[in-house]
Amino acid sequence: MDFNYLNTLSVDTCKRLFNDYKESLLSESKTAKYVVDKTITWNNSPGALNVIQIRCNELFVANDKKFNNDWMITVENPSGENKYGNPKLEVYSVTVDPKIQRNNMAFVMEQITRRHIGYHKWNPARIALRQDQGSLNYRTWVARQTKKNGKWINREELGFFTIHTHDNGGFSNSSLGCTILSSLDTYKKYFKPALVRVQKAKQDKDIPLMIVRENVFVNLYENKQAFAVNGINVKNIGAKP
Repeated sequence: MDFNYLNTLSVDTCKRLFNDYKESLLSESKTAKYVVDKTITWNNSPGALNVIQIRCNELFVANDKKFNNDWMITVENPSGENKYGNPKLEVYSVTVDPKIQRNNMAFVMEQITRRHIGYHKWNPARIALRQDQGSLNYRTWVARQTKKNGKWINREELGFFTIHTHDNGGFSNSSLGCTILSSLDTYKKYFKPALVRVQKAKQDKDIPLMIVRENVFVNLYENKQAFAVNGINVKNIGAKP
């Protein structure tokens, strides 16, 4: 998977993948919990933003092992004077993984949840997608490992862990669990202005966020019959017989 592959996707395809992913998760009792709020939908409102983050590493493989190899797709709906235009799709190089693996480090799991627009570390120059809105609908699933007697023990948690999406602050590998854009220049030229526009359109809350593994994304795109999410087999509701 690369930029050119993702950049050929249509907005309608991204919307279909989001909807198929959600319905597939909800169709299985063991994976339904990974849709944090069942009312989350793709947002068609003028000026709204929809976000898909694609993890290419396996769970618990940190960014120092496979560096900045994840992707983020944003779809921004037109608004204002351009409200009759076409939605704007952007593809970003990111890391969805923390910088290293260590005791209790948070790794974001596959899921559908929400974000809102705010500021990273409350710095107005670092506008970001934030997790800490306060509503339970903004909670996020993370996986952690604790080393005990020489063995890693896995656990899952649902809650508020300041798992945001933001710029790299000029550092090459600094994530403690947040999604970080690889390029500061790209953040300043594309992502930051997009968030400002969404804020201006008053669509800065309830931003749908789909977090998905690369192989699941491809399976959804190719209408494969089934795939595994967080290690659990799921039937693809959108697959054609």
